Amino acid sequence: MLRKGRFAGPVVGLRFETPTCSGITDRDGTFEYRDGEVVTFAVGALLVGAARGGERLTVADIVARVDGNVDKLADPGLTNIARFLQTLDADGNSDNGITLTPEVHAVVGDRAIDFRYRMMTLPFAPVEPVEAFTEDPVVATLLADLNRANVFTDATPRKLASPAAARNEVRRNVLGIRRYRDVKIPLRNGSFVYGDVYRPDHDGPVPVVMNCGVYGRAFIHHSICSSEDAEHHEVMEERYFLGNPDGYEFENHESINTAAWIPRDYALVRVDSPGAGKSPGTLGIWGIDEAEAFYDAIEWAGVQPWSNGSVGLWGMSYYAADIVDLYGRYALAIDFGDGSGWAECFTTNGTFTANRGEGVEPRHLAGRAELDRFARDHRAGPHAGVRHHFTNNATRPGPGGAVVRAAILYVEGRAVLGNGLYEDDLVREAGCWLFERRVVTHDRLRP
Repeated sequence: MLRKGRFAGPVVGLRFETPTCSGITDRDGTFEYRDGEVVTFAVGALLVGAARGGERLTVADIVARVDGNVDKLADPGLTNIARFLQTLDADGNSDNGITLTPEVHAVVGDRAIDFRYRMMTLPFAPVEPVEAFTEDPVVATLLADLNRANVFTDATPRKLASPAAARNEVRRNVLGIRRYRDVKIPLRNGSFVYGDVYRPDHDGPVPVVMNCGVYGRAFIHHSICSSEDAEHHEVMEERYFLGNPDGYEFENHESINTAAWIPRDYALVRVDSPGAGKSPGTLGIWGIDEAEAFYDAIEWAGVQPWSNGSVGLWGMSYYAADIVDLYGRYALAIDFGDGSGWAECFTTNGTFTANRGEGVEPRHLAGRAELDRFARDHRAGPHAGVRHHFTNNATRPGPGGAVVRAAILYVEGRAVLGNGLYEDDLVREAGCWLFERRVVTHDRLRP
């Protein structure tokens, strides 16, 4: 039976051949084979690898010693083949796959390149195979001929892809991760911010996890400002996945790890706030511009064709502290009788409703003056020693800001006296989150 497989990346324009099929991979990396056939892949007449036909292949699959194993990506042969293919890409940006044009095939022709340097892998070999590929005069001559023939669409002369960058891209291919860097996300004010998007290697809609902040989108942290920066972070990425000797917890500072989430059918969007990294604008820590840009980015992510409309926010420290700070100020103010401080956690006309259980009339407060009096009276009443502890915050975009649901525990000393649920509408005013409406429903509370 004739079947179709896909060369992940995708790798477009790669020659394939089986005993019964031959052709060029299409814009999706599609090749054809029949059950049990081995597919060989070539650029010009130069064989780059072979594998038994399958629904999805990567560079790691066409190197026999690696056989698709993500733990064997340091193999010299795989490294050199991956560098070769990425170097030949028409636009030099592997984020959108690798495209091999007919002109590239023609220039490569029937040149002989040994990707594996078999003799050099023997004991006491004088040269390391990856270094040998870098210094190979045949490879250098080919690259010079390609640049002279103007086969590439980017303006700068093409250089050989680095070992770390090549292996990192293969790793993403094996794990089924697509990466799109420097995506422009439009804002309502006519400007934009930059984000990096990571998606599963299919076109089906998936839920999205986001963060927006000032730490940068490069691997571990910071931003890419030069080719030297880019290579530095490629090396950091490879070290992270090869035993993580530097002990980093996250692929990118305090955001989700792509290797854990994307293969489980989530998308990730990392956004630089206005003024951070390449994003235009003025940097404002926890400012209104950042909040509005984050809101617009959330709205944008929710309507992309690869999104199912469910957008969640993830983070800690800076990425989570803004709303958490409001909840902390609220709890401290009510617990210690700071009436004005508690009231200032609400908008000028903010409302607070306490549903106190079946058969008890709800308590409703509106406006800061009424809220202030309530907090002061609370400190003098029977619950003066009770402390409020919130947990399990779930935040999503709302019509005017954010909608939050959180659990509340009422604690006195070591005793938990009751629990309940907060349901909040939050808005952003003068750079701060405030409660526009808070409803608390008590499940159980000491009289």
